[in-house]
Amino acid sequence: MKLNLVCAVFLTAILNPAMGVCHEMGKALLNLDLRESLSQGDFRWAAHDIQQIIDIDKNENGILTWKEISSQKAEAHQYLLNNLQISYANKKCSIEFSEQWQLGSHFDLDYAIIPFDLHCDGSDAISIQYSGLFSVDPGHSLLINVEFDEEPVQAIIAEYNQTITINSSKTTWASIGFLYQGVVHIFIGLDHLLFLACLLLAIIFPFNSSRQYLGIATAHPDETNDNKLILRKIIGVISIFTVAHSITLTLAAIGWINFPGKWIELGIAISVLAAVINTATRAIKRNYLMVFIFGLLHGLGFANALADLDSPLKEQLLNILAFNIGVELGQIVFTLIVAPVFFALNKIRSWRKQFYFVALGLSFIVASVWVIERLFSTIK
Repeated sequence: MKLNLVCAVFLTAILNPAMGVCHEMGKALLNLDLRESLSQGDFRWAAHDIQQIIDIDKNENGILTWKEISSQKAEAHQYLLNNLQISYANKKCSIEFSEQWQLGSHFDLDYAIIPFDLHCDGSDAISIQYSGLFSVDPGHSLLINVEFDEEPVQAIIAEYNQTITINSSKTTWASIGFLYQGVVHIFIGLDHLLFLACLLLAIIFPFNSSRQYLGIATAHPDETNDNKLILRKIIGVISIFTVAHSITLTLAAIGWINFPGKWIELGIAISVLAAVINTATRAIKRNYLMVFIFGLLHGLGFANALADLDSPLKEQLLNILAFNIGVELGQIVFTLIVAPVFFALNKIRSWRKQFYFVALGLSFIVASVWVIERLFSTIK
């Protein structure tokens, strides 16, 4: 009884924040065209991000219409002027926002496209300072595309680094910013983490041959654990998952493939539920193919953070690589934290069965809630 309570508290602390959370991180996009004497650009702002700092859902029905979004132009312009500063040679540029907003969409999210004119004394190197939304969404980021006479340059601003200097030849700390976003993305992606946790649970708590239908009644961990074999399986599964999601992450980020975001999110939730069920039943003993297929799906979910990159392919691939390395670093850290805990609990014979079933039960509940929520969100 005591162990069940400890396990429940431990796992609930990890999983409870995820009950209604999609792994989507907030993202705005800033496009600048500095090729003419009168520089222009646009700021692309997701409707749900605007709602976080400006009350645009006046009828409080949870549905943001274009009329509601565009009715708050003055307040939105002022917020951006207070939180977005573009400078050249330490001199602040003048930003004039247009009233001619446009509606765009990306990964099933509605975006307000806000054009503006930019008046600066030069355009070879600019400094961008952005502080919007970090107080309400620490995972928020601003993706920047700048058109110089030579070639486009891209960068990213996050909470830890809200000012960046960009010129036509290089972007200061750009790749470091994408690497950091990769780490952040995996740790706010609680559905990805639960999927990995289920894979680790299945490897570290193997079964012997004495089990009944679905393995639930008499399933218990194998008494003869081979730690070296388990370690090889962990490395193998994590590697396959990494290769798979790296493929679709890259292809989606450079725009070669594209799928509706809500269906991707639903598919990811289903993959987590499938991993939970397979961990309980061991219906698929050699699950490498399942991990690879679901890894492809998870890569499409990761790609949203980079899908608006607009620069030469070589630079896109460099930033995608940095982001992907960040994701892998996050996965490694998560595995190094969770796997030893599972190993330790598996060694305590009086605890491991209780922990195993509590972990499975909570994971099943969380994954089922995700599937139901995202299914209704997709079909409504």
